[in-house]
Formats: sequence, C-alpha cells, structure tokens
Amino acid sequence: MVKPSQRSAPAIQAVWWRRRSSSSAHSKAWTALRWPLSCPRRRYFILLDAGANPDARAEHLVHDAIIGSHYARIELGCAEPRVGLLTIGTEEGKGNAVIAETHDALKRIGSLVNYVGPIEGFQLFADHVDVVVCDGFVGNICIKSWESLVKFFSNELRDQLQTNPCRATGAFLARGAFAALRQRINPERYGGAPSWA
Repeated sequence: MVKPSQRSAPAIQAVWWRRRSSSSAHSKAWTALRWPLSCPRRRYFILLDAGANPDARAEHLVHDAIIGSHYARIELGCAEPRVGLLTIGTEEGKGNAVIAETHDALKRIGSLVNYVGPIEGFQLFADHVDVVVCDGFVGNICIKSWESLVKFFSNELRDQLQTNPCRATGAFLARGAFAALRQRINPERYGGAPSWA
C-alpha cells in the first residue's frame, strides 16, 4: 500500500479488515475503512465503518476507534490521531443508545485512543479529527453522498462554464486546475482490500 506522502492526488482509499466478532468464535464482523480527502490543507481522515457492518454494536465501534487510531498513526503519520464519533450533535446524550454507549466507552479507555468526543457531519472536512467512527449504515450513506455530490457539482460547474464565451475562455485557462481537482476527488482512483482473520 502506498503511503499518503507518496500519493500525488489521493481521493478515497478503501481498506477492508476482517476480524472475529466477540459474540461467537465462528462469526466474523467486517470493518471498512475509507480514506476520503479532508480539509483545504490537503489533510486526510479515516472513516470507519463505510458499509460493512450496518448493525454495529458499541463494542464494534470501540474496536473501530482503536483500529482506526493505529491505522492513522501508520498511514497518516499522526503521532496522536484525534478520534471522533459521528452523531447528530456534540452535546452529551445526543444520538441513539449505541452512540451513547460507545461515547461512554471511548471516554473510559483513556490513552489507548485520543478521543475528542462526538462530531457532526459539518465537521468532517474541517480538520477536526483524523479518525471518524460510525456504523456501516451511516458511513455508507456518507461515502455515497460525497461521491454523488462530487458528480453533481462537476456537472453544474461544466454547465455554468459553457453558458457564454467569456466563461468558456476562463474554463480553458483553468483546465489544469480542474484536472488536478478532478483527480484529487475521484472516488475510483485508489482502492485496496487487505484482510485478516
């Protein structure tokens, strides 16, 4: 796997991890990591889970926080990755029972994870955290919404730039910037699937 520092214009990196569930020796829980681009300073963040386990329990989300934190240390080069729990509000008690249980557990595990607390969707691309923890249902909706939003804005921008010759000339002059941006936000540019039992 190529490290972020070696990538010229990374977009989304998918890594699938397989681990044994604590509920049974035979059952397996799958954790998906996604690597979306983040804030304007070209930072990145890890999103767990991106769709593998839509019915995650609190213990799964805590495991995801630990795995994501270690992964961010190695791949992002963060000495102390900031971990946030994606929910509907940053106040205590916001979210469902699984979120509340996960929040309490993450506060208790101390120095194992640098837990900064709950975060909301508008904070994801603002460099508030290095690791975003959520269940697979929420994570998959996030990923697909971002990909759809990229396509929407690309189409809208193209339509607007073709409305008159002046805009078309400006678009021609900025074509290098548009190409670089397209490569950076292309969700299909990177992918991978290492796993373990």
